[in-house]
Amino acid sequence: MISVYAICGMGGIGKTTLAQLISNDDRGERRFDLRLWVCDRGIKFPHWMMDLLLPNPVQISVEECCRCERLPPFGKLQFLKNLRLKSKKVGGLAPIPSVRTLKIKNCSAASLLSVRNFTSLTSLRIEDFCDLTHLPDGMVKKHAVLERLEIVRLRNLKSLSNQLDNMFALKRLFLIECDELESLPEGLQNLNSLESLHINSRGGLKSLLINGLCGLHSLRRLHVLGCDKLASLSKGVQYLTALEHLYIYGCPQLNSLPQRIQHLTSLRSLTICDCKGISSLPNQIGHLLSLSQLHISDCPGLMSLPDGVERLNMLKQLEIEECPNLERRCKKETGEDWMKIAHIPEIVINSEEIQSLGSWQR
Repeated sequence: MISVYAICGMGGIGKTTLAQLISNDDRGERRFDLRLWVCDRGIKFPHWMMDLLLPNPVQISVEECCRCERLPPFGKLQFLKNLRLKSKKVGGLAPIPSVRTLKIKNCSAASLLSVRNFTSLTSLRIEDFCDLTHLPDGMVKKHAVLERLEIVRLRNLKSLSNQLDNMFALKRLFLIECDELESLPEGLQNLNSLESLHINSRGGLKSLLINGLCGLHSLRRLHVLGCDKLASLSKGVQYLTALEHLYIYGCPQLNSLPQRIQHLTSLRSLTICDCKGISSLPNQIGHLLSLSQLHISDCPGLMSLPDGVERLNMLKQLEIEECPNLERRCKKETGEDWMKIAHIPEIVINSEEIQSLGSWQR
């Protein structure tokens, strides 16, 4: 176990000086096998890093080294597995065959061009390149073993065309706070191994293309968050026959779910939160015979539950929060929708348990 002690305070009171004194004190040898001191104020890294006096590190993080003129020769580190870079001074990178996880945040455009040479990656995170409207051509085209791709806060990114065509091993894709993303990439349907898709595009995304979903036969988890202009999930959801978890949050233009949701026969949990434009749910929800959890919150326009809910014999938990119409209609014994939900073992409305018919496993 590693203990961390922080020295806090305003600038100029001696925090760095104190930390350096502790690091240089020989009495530390009795407590620590290895002590390293790195200061980012100079124009070069310490000699023990540049000369690779530590030959076997498996993880390195380089952050805010704004004055350093060049990076250590990381390509010579045969055991380096995880590399994190956050500095505008980071330029082009030589290939590092051993690296499996690469995180690049707010670096130069040249660093992104270098990603195409890291063909052994299994996990890649690209974050805070706010000026980019498109990723460099072929940036991840040769990443045949990449399993996880995160694209985070590329707020001006408009397209991912021709980026996902050959990523047959990809299992998890995160498109987070890419606010100008107008559509899902055309190559999405080729991701036959994709198991989890997270989408957060506050500005441009209006629908999920039918063709973009048709090849996702392995998708088990779909999260759609904060898509202000999303009006429809599209009929393409019918192809997501392996989907187990569907989470929709903060989509004010969404007015319902597609009727073809009936094809999601593997769906186990459905969450709809903060979708103020939604007024109804399709009666086809009654075909979701594997559904065990239904959570609806902050949907004030939702007028009632569909009759199909009564057919959901596997439904074990219903949670309703901040939905005035549903709260009234689902009132125990007297509500207009009560007979539709009376068979559900656990019913919680506004954090109050109104029915509990025994224990069940989530």
